[in-house]
Amino acid sequence: MRESGIEPRKDVYHHMIVSHSRCGNLERAMTWFHGMKASHELSSVEYSILLSLVAKMGNLRLFTAIINSIEEKNIEKSGYMYATMIRTFSRARRLDLAAEAFEEMKQRKLADTAGYNVFIDAVCTQQTPDFARAKALMTDMEDQGVPPSSTTYGTVIHHLSRRGHGEPAVQMFEEMTKRGLAPTVITYTQVMRALSRGDEPLKAIAYWERMKRQGVRSWSSYCQFSILLNRYRSVPTAAYVGALTVAKSSQIDRGNLTHSLCLLPPDQTDRYRICCWNRCTL
Repeated sequence: MRESGIEPRKDVYHHMIVSHSRCGNLERAMTWFHGMKASHELSSVEYSILLSLVAKMGNLRLFTAIINSIEEKNIEKSGYMYATMIRTFSRARRLDLAAEAFEEMKQRKLADTAGYNVFIDAVCTQQTPDFARAKALMTDMEDQGVPPSSTTYGTVIHHLSRRGHGEPAVQMFEEMTKRGLAPTVITYTQVMRALSRGDEPLKAIAYWERMKRQGVRSWSSYCQFSILLNRYRSVPTAAYVGALTVAKSSQIDRGNLTHSLCLLPPDQTDRYRICCWNRCTL
């Protein structure tokens, strides 16, 4: 288009930058951005696109230079721009800079549920997660009139699960349900994983049964359940057959589930019963 002497509109530049960025061709996306900068006046939207692009490149020095340029030009930062800053600084293990961006975001009244969620995730992602600070942020959300969402709870539960904190994950899960927020299959799976890592297999199985009663079903939850059974040989045989029974009446890939369960190490009698179940009924 430019070779023909036709100058692309700004929305064309946007489309090309986003398309190249999604394809992983960051250098080509940056070339289009420089072309847009040379022919159009840039606004907060364009700088938000640039920040997202540089964040994907992982160039923290360039990222910081762009932020300084935005401030020098007195360009108003958007909520999306602040979220990008928090996420990028967090990945670079610069929680101090992420905290500064979040506080500035709050001062400008741009901290919505999504903004809080990003910073809570940043606090929990560090090498030494500060779960007390995450809980304090959730309390601050309510004080500011920003209700925590299922994503807010799911984020904290996810990080508690990774660290094997079973009981705190359960407490967070129960608090979420008391608020009327429906847990997703991911939330259930994370609670099961936290309990299994905390050596509480029977509690994990109880949440699996609870998930079934709620009608929440997904292949990932059955994978987690099979891992749980694989780790604890003392789990009753009924749990194996129960997993197969539920899979039989669902739309889940039964072949993958039965294969996963057959790899478990029960005694020979139990293994024979499961193999017979597979051949005759699934």
